[in-house]
Amino acid sequence: MNSKTYWTNEHNIKHIDPEITEYVKNAVAELRQFSQDIATFIPELRNILKENIALLKISKGYDNIAAIDGSNSIPQKNPFFTSFSVNAIAYLQFKTKIPPYRFLKSYEVETKPTSEFSNLYMHLKRDMREMMVFLELLDKTNPDITFMDGSINSQGIWNARVGQQALDPYIHSQSLNKLYDEIFLRQNGLWEKVMQLKSHHRTSWVPKRVVGKSFIEKIKQQNLDLNIPEQFTNEIFSFILKPNEYLGPYKFEEWVQRSTAKARKLLKDIYTVYYKPPIENSFAVKLEFHQNFLPDLVRILNTIREQYSIHNKQIAPALFAHNLSKTENFDVNKMNQMIKQLAILTSKDSATKKIFQLYFSNPFF
Repeated sequence: MNSKTYWTNEHNIKHIDPEITEYVKNAVAELRQFSQDIATFIPELRNILKENIALLKISKGYDNIAAIDGSNSIPQKNPFFTSFSVNAIAYLQFKTKIPPYRFLKSYEVETKPTSEFSNLYMHLKRDMREMMVFLELLDKTNPDITFMDGSINSQGIWNARVGQQALDPYIHSQSLNKLYDEIFLRQNGLWEKVMQLKSHHRTSWVPKRVVGKSFIEKIKQQNLDLNIPEQFTNEIFSFILKPNEYLGPYKFEEWVQRSTAKARKLLKDIYTVYYKPPIENSFAVKLEFHQNFLPDLVRILNTIREQYSIHNKQIAPALFAHNLSKTENFDVNKMNQMIKQLAILTSKDSATKKIFQLYFSNPFF
């Protein structure tokens, strides 16, 4: 069912039941073909990569782990202002050390003119909180290893997002540009401070989604006769790797040709590894870390092995930090209702009160 336009006096969609049935059948057929393509392609790609695939030797992982993740609220909009909250939380799962506290939490609530607000601005604010928590964590304690949500190629990723935002005709991008410059381009700025620590403290960035295409595109360039389906991304390693196998390590910069010059410069000493936990239906985990910790690779991967949850596709400390950040975000909607009630009830000027009533009643925000 591609599309259909028709007249009717009925207020249901029973007239298109045959089209829906046909659409479902076609979707199943496409999925079956996609699965067959994967099944055919896996042995070829595995053979190409065989020199870089290894079985993890079982040993003990690290005992004292920290994981950092962040979250944002649903933004509350009206024609004039938009309010939102962001947070970041570090969860300290220590076994042989006594942590200063169990959690390190950081929150921010902000209101921006609606013409300047975008989800990208809010998400960058969230990432900023995560970086701040990372710096504070390592200033006060020293975990055996810290797991950061997302990719270490943060500057390159956000550079692309800021460029896309500039094309949006409905949003003034000055706020996003200013925040991006403050975090990534300022000398001795937040991101630069994070990068300075990456070689001194054992830290691994772990993206939730392994959907990058740079690795697959590089393989295409090196094997022109290889027929790789267009929809394949790095998630294919979840199928290629067998339980408890890992691929790599590879120099991270080799696979990031579309990033910025500054990002590539700072990523020259970063390595990446794909590891499939010892469970048949587990997804491959991607890790990004500094070359100083290559000698620790087996123990880092064993930490992933010990902490991985098949039900949630994450390691336990990172899952705890993620869930906590999601559930502890400020209720911006409730705060806005309190602002609305207080503003209207305490308004003594009739003209101001009318503005307040209009301000809070627009149904399109």
